[in-house]
Amino acid sequence: MHSYRDPLTDSWSAIQVISTESSLNSWRPSIIADSIGQIHVVWDDQTDYDGSGSDYDIFYKKFVGPPQTPQLFPIMPNPSSSGIVNLYWSDVIGSENYYLYRKVTPISSLAGLSALNQTKESFYIDSLNETGSYYYVIVAENDYGESSFSNVEFVHVDFAESGTDLFSFISNELLIVAGILLGTQILFFVLGILIKSTSNNNSKGKSKGKSKK
Repeated sequence: MHSYRDPLTDSWSAIQVISTESSLNSWRPSIIADSIGQIHVVWDDQTDYDGSGSDYDIFYKKFVGPPQTPQLFPIMPNPSSSGIVNLYWSDVIGSENYYLYRKVTPISSLAGLSALNQTKESFYIDSLNETGSYYYVIVAENDYGESSFSNVEFVHVDFAESGTDLFSFISNELLIVAGILLGTQILFFVLGILIKSTSNNNSKGKSKGKSKK
């Protein structure tokens, strides 16, 4: 049996069973991890395994185990004004699937939480349509199980400050058009008064000229 330490979380895993073949005494175990995270173990054993006899033989076992915990990278841009969230994380050697989880509150446990997406890639593009804060974690998986969930990253989405909010855009445009129409009406009203006033003055001038004769 063995356990391993996850350097990202600084915690030790539960004890994992490496071999169940041995039924007699085992001696001088040696263990090493290779560059892709696989565990290799050798030991002396008296077990008569597959007709090997009861003398001491060297046993060897390779153990892959669950993948290491992925690291979720900081989300950029943050805050987001578009609702498009680009998520990237470290590519864990030996993993076959990644599960993405999202909540509107900080994530401390996956209990009762369903995965937002399953992917074999180390990135995902999420699309949000409501203003608020969103929290994400990633879990890696292989044939031997799942990793611990990653560090938590969050993004704040705010459409109101983006200038791309459709309702705000239409409202502003309507106000501009209404202002132009109102200004035009006032201009024509003033011009009408001036024209009428000028016409009246000219008529009075002609009337006075006729009375003097």
